[in-house]
Amino acid sequence: MLRKIALAALIFACAYAMTGLAVADWKHNGMPLNQNGTAEATGTFRWAGLAGTAECRIQEEFTLEPGTTGKIDAFGVDGDPTQVCKTTGFYNLFGCKVEEVDVRELPWTIHTTAPRTITVTNGQIGATLAGAFCPASLVTVEPGSYTQTVSEAEANAVKFLLGSGTVTAVYVWKKGEETKETVNLSSTTEILGAAAGTYGV
Repeated sequence: MLRKIALAALIFACAYAMTGLAVADWKHNGMPLNQNGTAEATGTFRWAGLAGTAECRIQEEFTLEPGTTGKIDAFGVDGDPTQVCKTTGFYNLFGCKVEEVDVRELPWTIHTTAPRTITVTNGQIGATLAGAFCPASLVTVEPGSYTQTVSEAEANAVKFLLGSGTVTAVYVWKKGEETKETVNLSSTTEILGAAAGTYGV
C-alpha cells in the first residue's frame, strides 16, 4: 500500500543549481548579468532523520534574473523513483520504497544571502512510499529556507554545488498521531552543459 512522506532533501538540490553566488549581483562570464540566464543541473539529495534516510537522483532547471534573485522553474527525480531513489534505516527496515515524488509550489525563489551562498525560500516536496509495512501515512515539510555553498575557487565560475541544512518534518502515522522531527539535508549538484562554469557573483 502507498504511503506519503516528505522528501525535504530534494528541495535543496533545486535551489542549488546556481549556488556559489554571494550577496551581490549575479554574473555571467565575469560581468554583471544584464538579462535572464538559464541553466540545468543534476545531482543527488539526501534527507536523514531518526526515522531513516532517503536519497534520490534529481534534475532541475532554473532562471537567474539581473540583480540578486532568481527562481527554480522545474524540479524532479531524474528517472524512475523506484530505481534512482533509495532508503536506509527505519524506512528500509520496514520495506519502504520511494514510488513517486510530488513537487509543490513551483517556481521556487532563490536569492544570494552570503558570500558564495544562495537561499531557496519556498520549496516544498512530498513523496509517495510503497510498502505494506510503512508505519507513516503522510509526512510534510514545514515552510523554511535552505542554503547551498560553493568553493571560493568556483565563486565566479560555478560547476559543483554542495548543500547542507535542516528542516522540520511533520509525520502523520497510521494510527493518526502526529509528530515532528528535525531532519538533516545534504546535496551534491553539478551544472550541465554550456552553463557550467559560466555563472558566478
